[in-house]
Amino acid sequence: MKAVKKIETQAASWCAREDRGLSAAERADLDAWLGGDLDHRIAYLRIKAAWQDDVITAAAESVVRQSAPRRWRFALAPSWAAAVATVLCLIIGGGYVLLSRPDVYATEIGQQMTVSLADGSRVELNTNTRLRAKILRHSRTITIDHGEAYFHVAHNAAVPFVVFVGSQKVSDVGTKFLVRQDGDQAEILVTEGAVRIENSKRSVQPRFAKAQDDVHVNGDAVVASKNSAQEIADKLSWRDGFLVFNQTSLAAVAAEFNRYNTKQIVVMGEARGLKIGGRFRSDNLTGFVALLHDSFGLSVQETEQAFVISK
Repeated sequence: MKAVKKIETQAASWCAREDRGLSAAERADLDAWLGGDLDHRIAYLRIKAAWQDDVITAAAESVVRQSAPRRWRFALAPSWAAAVATVLCLIIGGGYVLLSRPDVYATEIGQQMTVSLADGSRVELNTNTRLRAKILRHSRTITIDHGEAYFHVAHNAAVPFVVFVGSQKVSDVGTKFLVRQDGDQAEILVTEGAVRIENSKRSVQPRFAKAQDDVHVNGDAVVASKNSAQEIADKLSWRDGFLVFNQTSLAAVAAEFNRYNTKQIVVMGEARGLKIGGRFRSDNLTGFVALLHDSFGLSVQETEQAFVISK
C-alpha cells in the first residue's frame, strides 16, 4: 500500500513551489515526479484545485493572520479535507505561506492607474491592462493577463521580483522596466538596472537585459535592440497622456490610438502605408483625424463606432 500521506505532502510542496515560480530544473523535476506515478498526478491535481479554492484561501489566511487561538469550522467534503490539512500543516510548520489570493488590478480603455504594492514597489498600468500581484514575505510575483505596465521595483536581493508575461518570466531584484503584452507578443524595455528573461514553459538559455535594452518576444523568436534615451522617453510618453511617432505607418498609428479610445480609427487601402511623425494626445482622437484630413488630404468618414480613413 502506497504512503498516501507522503504523496499528498509532496504534492502540496510542489504546489507551493510552483506558486512562487519554478526554475527550469525544478520544472523538469516536477514533470518527472508527475510522470513517475499515477497517484502523484492525482494528488497534485486534487491539491492544486484545493489551492485555488476560495474556502481554502480563507482558511489559510485566517490561520496565518490570527493573533489568538480560535475555533474554525468548515464544511468540506472528505476529498478536500485531506488537501486542506496537508496545506495548512505546511503553513503552520513554517514551510510556505503562499495561499493568499493575488490582488487584481485592471484599467479600462483610456484609463491609467498607479498602484503601490506591499513591498514598496510601484506599478503604472496603461490603458486596458489587467495584472495579478502576489506580494508575500518570501516571493514577489506579477502575472500580466494583457496590456502594458511600468514597474518601479523596490530593492530586495533576497526576494526577486518576478513578472510573468505570456511564456516569458522576467526576474529582477530592484530596477525599472516596462512590460507590454499584445496577444502572443511581449516587449520588455529596461530603463534602469537589469533583468533576467527566460521562457517559463521551455528549458532554454535565459537572456539578461540591462538599461536601454528593448527585448521583443514572438513565440520562440527573440529580438533585442538598444534604445536611445529619446526612444525610451517616447515609449513611456503614455504616462503623460501622449503618443509619439517617428515615421510610423498610419496603420500602426491607428492601432496605437485604438488602444486608448472606444471609438476606433479604421484605415483603408493605400492610406495604411502613409508615414506619420509627431506627438499627440492619446485621447484627442478628433484632433488627430482632423489633422489627417487638413494636412494630408485624406478622406474621413465618421460613423457611430469609427472614423474611416482613406485616400
